[in-house]
Amino acid sequence: ATGDPLRTFRGHSSDINGLAFLPDGQQILSASSDLTLRLWDAATGAELQKRESGDRPDGMVLSPDGRTVLHRVVHILYAWDLKQWNTPHRKLFGHVGNIRDLTISADGRLALSTGDDGVVRIWNLHGADNLQQTNIGFPATAIAIAPDGNTLALGGGDVVVMWDLARGEPIRDLTGSIGFVTPSGIAFSPDGRWVAAASGDYNHQTEAASLLVWEAATGEIYCDMHGHARRVRTVTFSPDSRYALSGSQGVDNTGDLLLWDVSNCSLVSRFETGQDTTGIDFSADGRYAFTSSAFSENATLWDVATGQPVRVFSLSGEVFLDAAFGPGDESVLAATVSGVIVQWDRETGEEIRRFVGHDGGVWSVALSPNEQRLVSSDDTGAVILWDLATGAELLRHNAHNALSLQAAFSPDGQTVYSVSVDKTLVAWQIGDPSLPALLSWIEANRYVRELTCDERAQYGMAPLCK
Repeated sequence: ATGDPLRTFRGHSSDINGLAFLPDGQQILSASSDLTLRLWDAATGAELQKRESGDRPDGMVLSPDGRTVLHRVVHILYAWDLKQWNTPHRKLFGHVGNIRDLTISADGRLALSTGDDGVVRIWNLHGADNLQQTNIGFPATAIAIAPDGNTLALGGGDVVVMWDLARGEPIRDLTGSIGFVTPSGIAFSPDGRWVAAASGDYNHQTEAASLLVWEAATGEIYCDMHGHARRVRTVTFSPDSRYALSGSQGVDNTGDLLLWDVSNCSLVSRFETGQDTTGIDFSADGRYAFTSSAFSENATLWDVATGQPVRVFSLSGEVFLDAAFGPGDESVLAATVSGVIVQWDRETGEEIRRFVGHDGGVWSVALSPNEQRLVSSDDTGAVILWDLATGAELLRHNAHNALSLQAAFSPDGQTVYSVSVDKTLVAWQIGDPSLPALLSWIEANRYVRELTCDERAQYGMAPLCK
């Protein structure tokens, strides 16, 4: 050993913040302040691959199997799959303040991080193995799932698309004066016949503020209903599919809440509210509706027949972005901009529990079909699965790289679908897969690391190293 340099690797245009050999010793990974990660041939110095890191990477570490690379940017961890070089990174949120150190376990499944917040966090790096991420081509703000579980309605901007889950591709665009589709702004009727979209221009009072209803099977417009003075913010169908309840939100912080008879496209009643509506849910018997309000800082239980409020729920200083009924309609839940989900007793108004774990405003909350779990999404892109009985966090994923405005359960409760303004649709399998699905996943995702020269010689694996 002479200590003399063997070769120089050139390509980065700024400071190099991290270096690591891959396990086979034949490649080197580097991270730089030029906002790139680069893979090099150790023998020749040639650059093999390059990709943008998005932010200035610090403290890079590589898993022992060479599959996952982590680096920190202030309070966020970035995770990359080196075997899928061109796939998007995952952002792992949780620390408050700078992350100071991180390491990965010997099996590559877990990571430890610590920071200025005095907290040590454990991360499951393989937690996204049950995720399927699809680029849908537009920033999505709303999602609805057909009762048969085979079709999605996706919306964002002035686009509403019917999506085939089996083929993973669009079926058709839904046309009309859609305006701007907002979070919780799309709904399937429970009988699967109709799809509704809330629309309108946020900045103006115009006739574009309408509730559009299409025939799900054909994409033909069935209703184009006008009556809101502000853009329509959210919509849901009654359990019998006959009625739709829509709420609006304007720049002056006001809005209205209207009940429609979809069978004949007519206005039934106007609820006694002057406040904005950000989320709506019907009770299972259709007698009550529960709504959230951002600007009025409350959530309201309504008698649908009379259009009158039954009870108002509030939390000091909180703004509510979505609303849902709890198990058996005996409780109600509201999602806040501070990241907390609150559950109250519907009859007494007493607070039951809080679901704490989000690091950003919670835009959506939905109950599982068996009424045992809750899913929510936030403006960091995190999607969290909760135990409704205890308020405990069960699972989470951070596959989205930007805010996730809505997440929803499949009709069988086995999958959670979420959308984001990062133009991705994520299917998250949270239940036990069927045997064919499991075998298909193994075929697509199995990975065996490269054997070392000694291991090849030991096991007689050709080709042997020269």
